[in-house]
Amino acid sequence: MCEASNGIGVGLSAVVQLTVQAPVHFKVRSRKELVRRGSSALLRCQALGDLPISLSWRKEGSFVELQGRISIKNTSVPEGLVSELTIGAVRAEDGGIYTCFARNEFGHDQTAMHLLVQDAPAPPTDLAIQDCGSRRVTVAWVPPMLDGNSPIMRYLVRYNPIQDTWQGPSQEVTVDGGESKATLDELRPATTYGVRVVAENTLGPGAASQELRVQTDEEAPTGAPRRVTVEAVSSTQLAVSWEPPPEDRWNGILRGHYVGHRELGEVEGKHGYNFSEVPWLLDGKGQFRLDGLKKFCKYGLVVQAFNGRGSGPMSSEVVAQTLEDVPEASPRDVRCTALSSDKLQVSWQPPPESLVHGVIQGYRLLYEPVPMPVITSDQHDMLGPQTKMTTALTTVLHDLLKFTNYSVELLAFTRVGDGVKSRRNFCRTKEDVPGAPGGIKVLLETSDTALLTWLPPSNPNGVIVQYNVYVRVLEGTLQMDSRTVPHYSTSQLQYQLPGLKRSQIYEFWITASTRVGEGTSTPVARLRPSEKVSAGIASFGGLRRVSWRSDVRLECRAVGVPEPQRQWLVTDTPFNRLHPSRQARLAIATDGALLLSSAQRSDQGDYTCVVSNEHGRDHIIYHLLVQVSPAAPLLLVTGSSQHSLQLQWKLGDDGGSPVRGFVIHYKLEHGEWEETHVDGTRNTFTLSNLRCGTAYHVFITSYNDVGSGAPSPTLAVRTRGGIPAIPPPGDLLIVNSTAAMLRLDAWPDSGCPMLYYVVEYMGHRGLGSSGQAKDWVVVGRNIVPGKVFSITDLHPGSQYKLRVTAHNAAGSSVANYRFTTLTAVGGTVSPSLVMMETETEQRAPLHKDVKVVVLAVCSAVALCLSLLGLCFCLKRKANSSRPSPSPSLQDVQTNAAQDNKHNLARREQYYATVRKLPPSPATLECIPEYSEDIRPYATFHVPGPPSSETTKLQTFVYRDNDASPTRKSIGKSDYCRVKKPRPGDEYDSFGSESDTEPGTSSRTESSNQLDDGGNQGDLNRPYHPPVSRLQKSMIDSTYPGPGPDWSPPSEAVFPRRYCQAHLLK
Repeated sequence: MCEASNGIGVGLSAVVQLTVQAPVHFKVRSRKELVRRGSSALLRCQALGDLPISLSWRKEGSFVELQGRISIKNTSVPEGLVSELTIGAVRAEDGGIYTCFARNEFGHDQTAMHLLVQDAPAPPTDLAIQDCGSRRVTVAWVPPMLDGNSPIMRYLVRYNPIQDTWQGPSQEVTVDGGESKATLDELRPATTYGVRVVAENTLGPGAASQELRVQTDEEAPTGAPRRVTVEAVSSTQLAVSWEPPPEDRWNGILRGHYVGHRELGEVEGKHGYNFSEVPWLLDGKGQFRLDGLKKFCKYGLVVQAFNGRGSGPMSSEVVAQTLEDVPEASPRDVRCTALSSDKLQVSWQPPPESLVHGVIQGYRLLYEPVPMPVITSDQHDMLGPQTKMTTALTTVLHDLLKFTNYSVELLAFTRVGDGVKSRRNFCRTKEDVPGAPGGIKVLLETSDTALLTWLPPSNPNGVIVQYNVYVRVLEGTLQMDSRTVPHYSTSQLQYQLPGLKRSQIYEFWITASTRVGEGTSTPVARLRPSEKVSAGIASFGGLRRVSWRSDVRLECRAVGVPEPQRQWLVTDTPFNRLHPSRQARLAIATDGALLLSSAQRSDQGDYTCVVSNEHGRDHIIYHLLVQVSPAAPLLLVTGSSQHSLQLQWKLGDDGGSPVRGFVIHYKLEHGEWEETHVDGTRNTFTLSNLRCGTAYHVFITSYNDVGSGAPSPTLAVRTRGGIPAIPPPGDLLIVNSTAAMLRLDAWPDSGCPMLYYVVEYMGHRGLGSSGQAKDWVVVGRNIVPGKVFSITDLHPGSQYKLRVTAHNAAGSSVANYRFTTLTAVGGTVSPSLVMMETETEQRAPLHKDVKVVVLAVCSAVALCLSLLGLCFCLKRKANSSRPSPSPSLQDVQTNAAQDNKHNLARREQYYATVRKLPPSPATLECIPEYSEDIRPYATFHVPGPPSSETTKLQTFVYRDNDASPTRKSIGKSDYCRVKKPRPGDEYDSFGSESDTEPGTSSRTESSNQLDDGGNQGDLNRPYHPPVSRLQKSMIDSTYPGPGPDWSPPSEAVFPRRYCQAHLLK
């Protein structure tokens, strides 16, 4: 209202009504809205101003399309209009700038809302390794470009060994959001890890980055080998076996193991371990054999694994001892002392302890008289070679020969066997009184002179210094005289006593004396003098041993008056009647002795000297034994090993003299002969220290006092083992792009240790430009076995020829291979990466292939037999189809008519068809003519003679498309010929063309048999059909026809079959 007044009068006033029109506007021009992905977002704009107001929403300049998730709700308020835009299950693409436009009639305005959808951050990128060790790796990355509209709070670094899956729990390291690298500790060496980095904000962790594979460096193994066991294989070998450390402690690629050994005992602290390298064969268990060790010695053994960075800890020491062996030295300081005439004392010291090689179980003494006396069967235990065992260092030998020189040898033995014998020691038993002289004879040389002869003692027990001759004279019962006459000659063993009286009796006996004293006497010999001096022999016969080819003199001193006559008998044959060849080496001396020159084994036997005169006769017999060298022993090889041969032999004839020893001769196949002497008491021996897998020639000889005997047959034997085998290429070669590794440790040695290898290869083209083969490239001539050998600097994707020559003690073998290296990217050029050279280029020629030759010979033999069989069949067929001499037509027709009539009669009498006919005892059934007319094994009743009540059963065996074994085989074309029956004619007439071929008749076998003469038991006779054809009227008049219930068959084709009749009794 507006009022105006001037003070005069009533003022003036006017009321003015003002209407203000408010245009639409927003209080806030823009703002941000944060919402999590997946939740609902509500964008609200309130437009102020006069109504009516219209509102609209746009995103990035485009109208917002209403969908299922997006809705708009407008609400009027006093101040204006409120619009709410709701977005359900917000997605990342829903974020952006939303603009709310308002308009009324007075103006328009807009407000912008920046919708920020908060999400987990994107994965970091560009993962890289900054530092890498065996147990620590530093990984860096680039933060993600999209942080999910929320600051990154931290990074999660997750890592797992590559063999593990990411599905299980993984190890994790947390890094602050401001960092972009992390260090991973406590990793396993030589392990590939997969590393992923996850960024995390307030909304949670985002997606993981791409996997980064990190290979930690190798480290020396941290685990010791397990289950180490040691076994003694021999006296110089120990076999060690073990299991590798746990695989998680290998810390790299296991290259092998070191096997260390040291000698225990006095030198234990002086020496360390001696290590041997054993390559790892990837077979789960390690094995190694230590050779060249000391015998029966304790060793401490350890095993440690190694890889490319070094060796790991050693296993616990295992103590083992090599096996016992025989002593290598003989007892020392052997001494022998005579205690008496039959006792010797032997003392010694043990062998050096280092050469015993075991526990001494005792000592064995070998002693025998030297030279060996003649041994009779009852003296063998006392006079032959003897053995005594003892555990002491001294012993006394009892019951020895008196005053005899003995050789004594001594050896120590363990559980394994005897050791080395000591040198021979000789000692003699003491002297003693002698035994009685060996014999005494007293003869009348003349009527008043006595001749006394005797033999020396068989056991002189010392040096005979004199003989004592005792004489006693008796007259009746009175002793007239007694005297003792010393006889100092030890070679002339005779004594003459003259002046004998006939009335007296003379008695004689003799003793021998040594320096010790007088021995026992001989029996008393009596003599009564007489005028008649009978013939007698003063010499002594008995056993006489001589050596082969020695000259022999057999004495025959005769006395008597008159002088006796002598005669020598050789095995009861008088000397003068001997064969001239036998007399050639025999002669009689002037004194009557028999002389034999160059005695042979055939000369041994009885030699008799007979003397006689008119008063009497006497004789002596010599048993001559000719000692020769022993016969050849029988040698056998009872066993063998890689370095030894076990021999056993059997002695035949010893030649009449004890065998003193044996000599074993042996040599390599192309070497020099060697000898080994063996004691005569043994029959087994082991040849040791031989070469493995090598052929030897061995024979044995024996010797006695006469000499060496004949050799045994030479044996060709071989120690165990052989030349190296050829390994498969897959076991030997490992090929990559530029190198080939040879696992020489896997080469089979065939039982003989490998010595060395020679490795050669040829270039990938194999031929030079001139077409000549390139030279082999030698990469090693003395490669030590048991290692992995590499051939380097090869071309990728190329073919090579490889030649490896393996040598061991038995010889060498050459293996040829062909291999193809991988391509530069690791691919293969051909399917056969490695193959044996013999598979392609060294195949044997066909004429040397055993399989091909055998197959060709068998085929040729089969072809010849087939041709012979074919010729034989054709010949038989020609003979069977050869026509017989042609009779006249009239005779043929007459015979045919009679045969047919007779056959029809027999047929109706014995056979009937299978088709069911009216039963009538007086009517016979039809004969089965076709195979369809019978059934397999059908039984027919055959009536017998009227007076007989017995019944015979005849069985037809039906054979479909099969020839009878009693008949000629029938071809298929002839066997199954099909024939249509003619109208009104059910059966073929006899003599038709279809019946002219043997075996093709459509009738049954029994029918043909009847036509052939009626021999029921003869099924093998061929069928000869009649030449002429019988007329139908003849058949019709004989065959009564089918029964009333039989109907003619339809026009069908019936294949011919073959039937055989069997007669059942």
